[in-house]
Amino acid sequence: MLLGEDRETNARMVYVKGIAARVSDQRGAIVLFSSPQHIGRRVHLIGYGGDIFGKHRQNGTFSGARVNGRLRCVLVFHLLRVGNYYLDNKKSQIMVFFGMIVVSPGEVEEIQC
Repeated sequence: MLLGEDRETNARMVYVKGIAARVSDQRGAIVLFSSPQHIGRRVHLIGYGGDIFGKHRQNGTFSGARVNGRLRCVLVFHLLRVGNYYLDNKKSQIMVFFGMIVVSPGEVEEIQC
């Protein structure tokens, strides 16, 4: 652990519509759902505001998951620092029209693209 880094406690899996997302008492997660045509497409997530402004960036790729016999197109960003995020349409392979996404500790934000 680095000096000044918060210690992570109570890490656990939270399920949203049958999809697992990892959260803790200090961090949250984002689960994106989309149509099956987006499987394999990339999305670029950027932190916006506070101490994560422009520093926290993640790329993810939509994948297929079978839940209760139904094919779902999902992308999960696990253990994100608390703060505001947005999906960068310039670097993503799909256009996602969604405003700020607020990540709260221990919670999962569910987005339908």
